[in-house]
Amino acid sequence: RLTRGKIFMNSFLIQSIEKKLDKKVDSIERLYGGKNSQIHKVRLNDGSQFVLKKYYRHRSDKRDRLKVEFSSVTM
Repeated sequence: RLTRGKIFMNSFLIQSIEKKLDKKVDSIERLYGGKNSQIHKVRLNDGSQFVLKKYYRHRSDKRDRLKVEFSSVTM
């Protein structure tokens, strides 16, 4: 894990994004304020950017957090 000011670089996260999107990550900035998840602003080397939400997982918690969250905003 590399940290430069607000820029948060996590090699596993970067590799996962690059493999999934077949694009290179320029930077990842962690956005603070969440309780049970981590939010990151991701910039790619082609200039595009997006927000990535990384859910907290505990081995005893079998809930599908994405499904629960999505259903709460689509009701």
